[in-house]
Order: sequence, then structure tokens, then C-alpha cells
Amino acid sequence: MLDQRLWTSSWTGPGRIETCEPPRHLLLTMEPGTDEQTEIEAWLTEEGRKTRLVVEERGLPLAPLHHYGAGWQAHLEDLGRSLRGYGSIWHDRWTELAPGYEQLGVQ
Repeated sequence: MLDQRLWTSSWTGPGRIETCEPPRHLLLTMEPGTDEQTEIEAWLTEEGRKTRLVVEERGLPLAPLHHYGAGWQAHLEDLGRSLRGYGSIWHDRWTELAPGYEQLGVQ
């Protein structure tokens, strides 16, 4: 099981670590064995003096996709804030972002 403190959105639920190759690669199965099962995969790659983070979540339902887009942006912005020593503003940022993601629509 994954610790709920991992998510600044306060999401809770079961998760399983499938692959952990520190410090480069992580693969998680969220809600394993249910209709809501998704996979989250993250890669870190060195680019000179910087690091690139790529995160992909697979298996998401289409209808609320804008909520996930806004959520991921808010989570990643919170990561940047945390690295600079600031606290989470996830909920306020998600609330601000969600309408714009909804306007983008799903094709």
C-alpha cells in the first residue's frame, strides 16, 4: 500500500509499487484489481545540470479527464513549491485550473 501523504490532493486508496529503480524510474498501479485501476509511471533523466521529470498516467476515464489534467498540473507545481521550501496550494490551484482543462475538451 502507498502512503496517502504522497498526494497533496489528499487522495486515498490502494496502490502497489510495480517497479522502483532509484533514482530513474517508478511504476505504480493505483486501485489494483478494480474498474478504477490506473498505472502511473515516472522517469527522471539528467539533462546537463537539470533533471527532466516525465509522468504518465494510463487507464483514466474520459469523462472527468479535465479533473486529472488540472490535478497533475497542480501536483507538479506543488512539487516545485516543495523543492523551494513552500507549502502546498494544491486545492486552490486545482480549482483555478479545472475549468480551463474542461474547455479544452476530449477529442
